[in-house]
Amino acid sequence: MGDVTEREGRQGDSLRRVGGGAATRVVATLLGWVGAGVPDDPPPALVAIRVSRDHVASASAPARALFAEAARRGAPLALLRDRLARCDGATAQALDALMARGVAFRRRIQLAEGVFDLSAEPAGGDCLLVFTDISAHAAALAAAEAELAAAKAEAAALRAALDAVKAPVWRRTAQGEIIWVSAGARVLGGADPPEDAAIIPIAAADGDTLAVAAAPTVTPAPGAALNRFVETVTETFAHLRIGLAIYDSERRLTLANPAVAELFGADPAWFAARPTLRETLDRLREARQLPEQANYPAWRAQLFTLFDDVARASYEERWELPDGRSIHVVGRPHALGGIAFIFEDVTEAIAMQRWRSTAVEVRRATLDALADGVVVLGPDGQTRMANPAFVTLWRLGERFDDAPRHVSDIAAACRALIGDDPLWTRICGAVSGVGGRAPWSGRVSLANGRALMARIAPMPDGSTLAVFSDVTDSERIAQALRERADTLESAADMRNALLDQISHRLRTPLNAIMGFAELLLENRVGAVPPAQRSYLENIREASDGLLEGIESLADVVSTGSHAAGLQVGDVSLTAVLRGAAGLLERRLHERDAVIDLSAVPEDAAMRGDPARIRQMLFNMLAHAAAAAAPGEVLEVGAARRDGRTEIWCACSGLSAADAGSPSLTLARRAAELHGGEIVVTGASDGPGRILCRLADV
Repeated sequence: MGDVTEREGRQGDSLRRVGGGAATRVVATLLGWVGAGVPDDPPPALVAIRVSRDHVASASAPARALFAEAARRGAPLALLRDRLARCDGATAQALDALMARGVAFRRRIQLAEGVFDLSAEPAGGDCLLVFTDISAHAAALAAAEAELAAAKAEAAALRAALDAVKAPVWRRTAQGEIIWVSAGARVLGGADPPEDAAIIPIAAADGDTLAVAAAPTVTPAPGAALNRFVETVTETFAHLRIGLAIYDSERRLTLANPAVAELFGADPAWFAARPTLRETLDRLREARQLPEQANYPAWRAQLFTLFDDVARASYEERWELPDGRSIHVVGRPHALGGIAFIFEDVTEAIAMQRWRSTAVEVRRATLDALADGVVVLGPDGQTRMANPAFVTLWRLGERFDDAPRHVSDIAAACRALIGDDPLWTRICGAVSGVGGRAPWSGRVSLANGRALMARIAPMPDGSTLAVFSDVTDSERIAQALRERADTLESAADMRNALLDQISHRLRTPLNAIMGFAELLLENRVGAVPPAQRSYLENIREASDGLLEGIESLADVVSTGSHAAGLQVGDVSLTAVLRGAAGLLERRLHERDAVIDLSAVPEDAAMRGDPARIRQMLFNMLAHAAAAAAPGEVLEVGAARRDGRTEIWCACSGLSAADAGSPSLTLARRAAELHGGEIVVTGASDGPGRILCRLADV
């Protein structure tokens, strides 16, 4: 198959489009995957395999579809090598050299599925194989090469025909330099044409001008010789794909090759009837094979003026036909009088030029829109491209313009910003090849406090790509998250210490007080007078209230802990609400208020943490009891709606402002742990209401 890189040097832009590697690799590298492994979803035409030592490390989905078991993760490298060796033994040998000595290569290989461009190079400790499907481009290239060979054969035939003509012929460049002469001209010594010779431009290509100069001293004889000359020229131009039409001084067609009729979709027999230029233009206009003109008669008359002074006639224009084609038309004087018109279809050339311009603009716009700084340095060290983010990141605004800059100049300009860091020394080494061409990435700290992530990667055409990402904000966020984690850990330690203090310093003495009060009330140490019994009952009630407050405080502390879990079990809401009402009975009795539990079903129950639900409902009822008016009845109820449990209590003293009270805040935290909420509504048309919605856990 041969080395594609060597053929690119011979075939120019056409073959570079067939390789397709440069543009694809620039975009892929910008996406951050060059040298970093095989992406899960590479470009559709790209087949990538990463090889580690003697097995396949990873492969893209198209690679697995193309090579089956040979591209399976962990598959022996020998399977892939045998598959390639069956198609091209030289490729298998190149793969051996890559695995053994890290020698990168690029080849074109013919597989059963089509023609692929194989690019293989070291990637870290592994090797990366990239197959690009170029079947369509290879076919197009083969067709182009065949067309080029045919054109060369036609040119050789034309030169042979011109050598057979007795008239001397010279080929000159646009600057007047003679680059080829016919046999008739060589008889005259090959010197410049005589000053009185008639110059007949025939075609234009690559800036050169192909002209036929017939000296008056060697004009062909009339009669049979002239007829043979015309026949020879006609036969020669009959094989050209470029249309040629010659009109005499009377504006009548004297010669037209078949390409003219084919180009305009006309009947060749009609051209054989030698129509005039007017008849030709009118017929082409009727067939919509001429460009649309606002004033067609004036445009046609302008063409007729070429025949007023044939010796100085010169016409060149591009006709944009209604069917979308572009025809390049050239008119030049003919040696025997009249005008020779040359028609060339340049539609594909213009479309290709527009596509290339669009691709360049899209690539430039893409790079300019990137937040990362990107610069591409050629093998000679000159900048191929650099986006605005790169200029801004390295503060090169006043010292960097659109003109190419050498990498050493950029390194010198960035030295003040980077200090002693060897980044740009590494980049210079990558460009020159002294430091190797392996991809590299690392973190760099700038003198202004910014942090960069730098990546260096070689490009297929020998250029070097450098990408710089500002990671200062990311590192600051990471540092803030680490500090927050440390703070949360410290807060958790403090919370645990507080819970320990509450348990040992408050609960233990309170339990002793409550225990001794119970002993005295039960007459275990002797009879207690009625007056003292009243005091002991007050002590027990106060102790119960204090224990309740301690439990609430512990719940507040533990509720804020993310480590605090729920002890899930079956909870009887009826029992919990009755117990809470019993604890609040004395407080309600002082206000002549009562609690009505008639709306609570006997079987009201749910799944949750019994302790937290008990504390939550007690806080709800306690807040409602404190807000109740003297003699009021607190209505308490429970029900199941839409798969959730609802508990409510209502009294006239509740308002929406109560939602921020400490007791309801504690109750709300417990409700949120159960996936629920607590809502407080004010008394507008009726009593205020505290509504708790809970979900089973």
